[in-house]
Amino acid sequence: DAEGHYCILFTAPSAATGLYATSARLCIDPVLGLPMRTEITDREGFLERYVYRDTKPHVSLPGDYFTPEGAKL
Repeated sequence: DAEGHYCILFTAPSAATGLYATSARLCIDPVLGLPMRTEITDREGFLERYVYRDTKPHVSLPGDYFTPEGAKL
């Protein structure tokens, strides 16, 4: 894409029923190997988009980071 990401489009078969989305476009940063943009659509059009910037891989966090104690709660 324009930002240098490698994008893949996943499209559900037209006969598929009961789906939340009919297509998803996933764009990956080729250097980081991380998803940077996700765009979701259904038969009526755009549903949602997620964009990530300044993403850093391999971030070291304390072992209790995702606990109440680590959040000082």
